[in-house]
Amino acid sequence: IIEANFGGDLRMHHAVTGSIFGERMKDFLDTYLVKKFYRERATFDYNFNEYFSYVEITKYAGLDKKINVPEMINGKPVKVIGEKAFAENAEIVSVNLPDSVEEIKARAFAYCKNLEVITGGKNVKKMDSVIFVNSPKLAEKYNKNLRAIAKKNKNK
Repeated sequence: IIEANFGGDLRMHHAVTGSIFGERMKDFLDTYLVKKFYRERATFDYNFNEYFSYVEITKYAGLDKKINVPEMINGKPVKVIGEKAFAENAEIVSVNLPDSVEEIKARAFAYCKNLEVITGGKNVKKMDSVIFVNSPKLAEKYNKNLRAIAKKNKNK
């Protein structure tokens, strides 16, 4: 994956000086190496991809109108709300995101005609620009609030 000349064993360099990529090592592994390895799983309420260290919700399949997204599934934190995860669900009225969520992908809440409130999500760092497409009851302030949180967290 990475070619480096450290004049010896890369493991020793890692042990002595720390990760080559520093704080970005986890992102590097998730993006270029480990990301490809996940299992598609499901519970009664959610379809999700289970990665090595986190869970991405890919579809809400439950019947609740007021949803409390779990912080953990299978002992791993829910860090990503996937593309179209809650989309086209006319029954949803409110969604409470756990603090473990760091990313919300495109159209996650699109076409949710009765969705009025999204709460939580204090640690969102990355958010697509079109997560609320055609969700008319969702007040613009929630969109702005989540974006403000994402911008603040990204700069940390």
